[in-house]
Amino acid sequence: MEEQKKPTYSKNQVNVAIGFYVLFVVAFIVLLVGIIWMIVDWALGDIKIYAWFLTLHLGLQIMIIGGLFAGLFFIIVFFFGFFKKGRKRILQYTFKAKDVDESYKNRTDIKVIAFGFLISIIIVIVGVVIFILMIVLTLFTQTDPSQTLSTLSSSTLCLLIGITLFILDGLSIFFINFLKNGYYFVLKMIGGLERED
Repeated sequence: MEEQKKPTYSKNQVNVAIGFYVLFVVAFIVLLVGIIWMIVDWALGDIKIYAWFLTLHLGLQIMIIGGLFAGLFFIIVFFFGFFKKGRKRILQYTFKAKDVDESYKNRTDIKVIAFGFLISIIIVIVGVVIFILMIVLTLFTQTDPSQTLSTLSSSTLCLLIGITLFILDGLSIFFINFLKNGYYFVLKMIGGLERED
């Protein structure tokens, strides 16, 4: 039985994977803060959270601050524990090498077709994401999306920043994978069509 060869990655690829993982952790923390903040805003109604916090007894203020820091450090420890696995998964998904038939490696026509196809798909995906974000912003504020950011509450803005960071992280990983493996997919498709002729 042959031993499976471990894939090797360049230092740049490892750094990119670490960057994506850190962005994922930051997005998760911002999203969690936004959700908690929105719930507190909703529960307090018209009372501002800072004004409400100042009316509390000093002991309660210290407990709340301590609880928030404990939660934050628990999340950081949790994600730090999954650091190696997370980085490995991102590397495997994003930079997995594909074997390309030698007859397709240096053909300009195939490179142009593959590049055009991939760019077209990426433009469609970016358009869909922007469209969905505009719909979500309109639902949150019930106003024109171009005037939305000025009317958002701080908690909603925090939540939207977290969601946007998640989307950017996911799309970046997807685009790198798509550029590498999408090219392979187009080559495979063209190879299959040429063999049928």
